Amino acid sequence: APRAGSRFAPALAHHEHLSPYLSLHLRGGDGEFKRRFAQTIRNAFKECVASYLTARRKNRKTKLVLPVALYIASDTTYRNKPEYRDGLARLEQVLRKEAGVTAGGAVKVVALSHVVKDAAAAVSAATPGLEDGRAVAATPDLEMHLDLLLCAGAGLGFGGSTGSSVSSSVRTLRRFYLGEAEEAAKKRGGAAKRGAGKTG
Repeated sequence: APRAGSRFAPALAHHEHLSPYLSLHLRGGDGEFKRRFAQTIRNAFKECVASYLTARRKNRKTKLVLPVALYIASDTTYRNKPEYRDGLARLEQVLRKEAGVTAGGAVKVVALSHVVKDAAAAVSAATPGLEDGRAVAATPDLEMHLDLLLCAGAGLGFGGSTGSSVSSSVRTLRRFYLGEAEEAAKKRGGAAKRGAGKTG
């Protein structure tokens, strides 16, 4: 199932609702996470903004087009929290400044249900072999797995929940993805130089 999800997630990351995008993972549905959910939201937005600004410093040449999609994965409701509204307002302020505008919507909040209506059916259809597809469709926590992969694929930045294994996995995957992207960019640059040398 993870392999099937990994094949499927890159295609989702280029979905019309997402590319390019930011992401948040907000865990607050149980235990200690529920008790400190407000702080989790504040910290996640801070991490997301810092992550975004770091990414922008590395890629100033690309024009920022608003609104930017913000993919949010969470195991509980968050939209009614004042910390969420404050964090979203701060993020929009940063994005408007980067885009050189003073008004207008800067963020489009997206969840898995916006990207794919039936995760099990979609992943099953993308999996080679009928039996494999059925097995994937029956996998426990399939949507959580896709949330993880989609959060990791957010090229503009990520903010997560301290102490969450899912957020930790997202950060690890992001380092891997960013490393792959930097390596691919170096190869493209090298190929371009070699091509220029041949034509010069």
